Amino acid sequence: MPPKLLTHLILALVAVSGAAAARRHPAPANFTASGNPVYIWPLPKNFTSGTQTLAVDPDLALDPQGAGGGAAAVAEAFERYRHLIFSPWAHAARPASAGYDVARLTVVVASADETLELGVDESYTIYIAAAGGANSIVGGATIEANTIYGAIRGLE
Repeated sequence: MPPKLLTHLILALVAVSGAAAARRHPAPANFTASGNPVYIWPLPKNFTSGTQTLAVDPDLALDPQGAGGGAAAVAEAFERYRHLIFSPWAHAARPASAGYDVARLTVVVASADETLELGVDESYTIYIAAAGGANSIVGGATIEANTIYGAIRGLE
């Protein structure tokens, strides 16, 4: 048997056995208090969720705050992810007459230090609420982080 054919057969067997193993042993599911699955990755250490789906404005505005909130890396990451999420179909997906629940993203970064090194704090906290709802922040979302790297992870 030619070596190239043997290599292809081995790769095919590995792929098939891996797919079969995945079906037999599904990954543990994470669920909300109401029993719905959580589709967040990476799964946060702690989270709470509501029962309402919120619509985010494709023209979402960035409101940088804190010592490191105005860092270029944060603004660039915001634009990069906003473009990936909403372009090019964003405005066609929802009628013009429909309102949006979240129109502003406040990013609060405690430190202006942009040094990237092993062990840098990449933690973040996200708060999201609809306008007029419980914990309302006037139809906005907030990411709080100690470093710009935590803020970027929150944006991701």
